[in-house]
Amino acid sequence: MKTSLAKNNRAGNQTSVKKDSTFVKCALVKARCLSNLQLDFVGARVEAELALQFNPQLAPARISVAVADCHLGDLEQGLETLRPLVEACSRGPHRHNEGRELAVCLLMAGRDQEAADVMRRNTADSPHLTWNQLIFAATLVLIGESTAAQRLIADLLSEFPTLSVKTMRPIPTGDTATVERFSAALVQAGLPED
Repeated sequence: MKTSLAKNNRAGNQTSVKKDSTFVKCALVKARCLSNLQLDFVGARVEAELALQFNPQLAPARISVAVADCHLGDLEQGLETLRPLVEACSRGPHRHNEGRELAVCLLMAGRDQEAADVMRRNTADSPHLTWNQLIFAATLVLIGESTAAQRLIADLLSEFPTLSVKTMRPIPTGDTATVERFSAALVQAGLPED
């Protein structure tokens, strides 16, 4: 009798752990979708905090909270938390997304050279991601490397001839000044507006 009870308890715990793991993954995906697609940084932060209730050290959830903090007005504190987390996860499966989010937050803070450095590493590691190439091109213009940015945009346009500021995915921020600087930099690099 004790043996079967012990087996049932272990099986119950495994089911519970599996459900918790699924919940955490769902909360993280929802946080990323809310942040990147809907610019709902309050909702993204709530979802990431839910994941942290199950694992307070979960780096992707901590990154999502820090990104949300940056977009919600606590830019310096968010960056102070975000940078070491992104560096610690530099070999993780989401490193290109996390690096991109760090670069966008750095752009919001006016730290264009740091944003360019992040995107230089990010695109060197994975040159096939178009969205990262666009962000890299914009940062290059912002640090005065327009010729390199123009080459990058020319390469992208040869592969995607209908690409334009209007057709690209918007930069994931609600900060109007950053969106305007970013778009103007891409136009300066040769990306058509329409």
